[in-house]
Amino acid sequence: TVDASRGTELAVISMGKCGARELNYVSDVDVIYVCSGESPQFLDTATKIAQRLALVINESGIEPGLWEVDPNLRPEGKSGALVRTVGSLRCKLRSASERFSDKGSNLTVLTDRSPN
Repeated sequence: TVDASRGTELAVISMGKCGARELNYVSDVDVIYVCSGESPQFLDTATKIAQRLALVINESGIEPGLWEVDPNLRPEGKSGALVRTVGSLRCKLRSASERFSDKGSNLTVLTDRSPN
């Protein structure tokens, strides 16, 4: 319902070749869905929106889709949640950053000021 989705924010983060602006005709579009919100159901609402968005984008029409949208690049792959909160993704990336820095990498996780 409209009331359940009020205050829900959903961001689609492009990764891989799409995020690097290097798409070609055999690419898929790797994405991560991130949300925040005020209502208790904001994560469920954002997940439903992301699922519907994927259906609409990948749906067959008169013309075939240009690129397939692939959300499986998310931190846990297919077994993980389709949508994460901003805070959850930040923690996951920070943990990954620490593992990479232990191996000599210079990966830095940027933070913002949002509470979620």
